[in-house]
Amino acid sequence: MNESLPSLNALRVFETVARLQHFRRAAEALSLSPAAVSQHMRQLEAALGVALFERSRQGAQLTAAGRQLQAGVEPALAQLRDAVQYVSEGRARAAPTRLRLAVLPSLATCWLYARLLDWQQLHPQWELDLQASTAVQAMKGLDAALRFGPGRWPDALAERLAGDRLVAVAAPALLQRLPLAAQREPAQLFARLPLLRHSATPWAPWLAEAGLDAHGLDWRASLRDAGVQVAAARAAQGLALTRFSLVADALASGELRQVHPHSPATDWAYHLARPRSGRLHPGLNALRDWLRAQFHASGLN
Repeated sequence: MNESLPSLNALRVFETVARLQHFRRAAEALSLSPAAVSQHMRQLEAALGVALFERSRQGAQLTAAGRQLQAGVEPALAQLRDAVQYVSEGRARAAPTRLRLAVLPSLATCWLYARLLDWQQLHPQWELDLQASTAVQAMKGLDAALRFGPGRWPDALAERLAGDRLVAVAAPALLQRLPLAAQREPAQLFARLPLLRHSATPWAPWLAEAGLDAHGLDWRASLRDAGVQVAAARAAQGLALTRFSLVADALASGELRQVHPHSPATDWAYHLARPRSGRLHPGLNALRDWLRAQFHASGLN
């Protein structure tokens, strides 16, 4: 197996053609002749043994192989450009102490805050400046954002950290209001205890998949924040259907219990996103690795 990499020039030309979807425009952007761009792409396709573009008069459309290569080349070149810029400007000798990170309030409250001491002990040179927001905010003014979503955002480059799964949980004090036999019978448990609602984790599909009837259940007011929903469950206000990441610590401590084994994976995952332009914070790779390790320790991958 040939593990040698194509030339950096060829990858740079490929990234430009893929982004502009046009050979002539890419040549203009790179200050190269169209013939030179075409030669680079022919050599790259020959080296990889696949077609990367479907060429036409209108431009150049990526093939499936081309899209796969673009997904890896684009963030790699962006990181390389940032690293070169960072060193050339002499910032490596005076690294910033703050690493500005946006994070969902629910994840910050239920999961991240309890782990910050570990980060500070491992990386005392970088202070996490957390900015909590329920919106997928613009990356301006941030070094990174810990987002839960599909993984592709127009304003950011993102690396997947971990998936999640849905769990139904309740406080032991709430369960103890029922006879022991009812606690062990899911149909009775869900029929006799109130259910806390949240728009991001609808009960109906989960109940159907778990083989439970959704009719006649005691629905409580819908809560707009997932962290508030978890807090209500911990206060024995009802059953909550929520992401495992938000209750991992409460389940480990016994403050909450999982009331049904059905635990489907979520469609979305946690990603560490960084701006598409601007310098790369020197602590970002360390933050990515640390977050990934923390998710893994919590039982998420």
